[in-house]
Amino acid sequence: MVESIKSHCCRGHEWVVENVYINPQGSRVCRTCSREARRKWAKSNYARLRADPIRVEIDREDGRIFRKRHPEKVKKWGREQYWKLRNHVIQLYGRQCAFCGFADERALQLDHVNGGGAKQKNNIGTLRIYRQAVAAPFSGDYQLLCANCNWIKAYESYEKVRNAIIN
Repeated sequence: MVESIKSHCCRGHEWVVENVYINPQGSRVCRTCSREARRKWAKSNYARLRADPIRVEIDREDGRIFRKRHPEKVKKWGREQYWKLRNHVIQLYGRQCAFCGFADERALQLDHVNGGGAKQKNNIGTLRIYRQAVAAPFSGDYQLLCANCNWIKAYESYEKVRNAIIN
């Protein structure tokens, strides 16, 4: 069959504008098939590439160069990652405050049940805290609170500490 008449690639993906790349030779290339092939190659070669210290250093240097040349892209990507992860955490923890049931996502915060959240945030950062919360959602270490309940909890916890010191 003539290439231009085909409506799907050899693996059955449709030839639509979003899924087609015209290579330098002028042939159509299925983006989905290319992506799958790259992922398969990366998965099978990951250990070999990571074991080569020269390759690791080249990758690090490439990353440094990219971050230096494209700070706006890096910043945009970081913001996107933050919001995706935050929305995932909110969904995972029930989309409402554990104390009062408030459900406006703009005011919901991830709370450390046993305290120490500010210290941990300064040590490892917000993204890592969110990743830990996603990795262990039912460990009892985190809960979702609205901003008001989170401040009230912090104030009451401080009151207990302050009263113990005074008495």
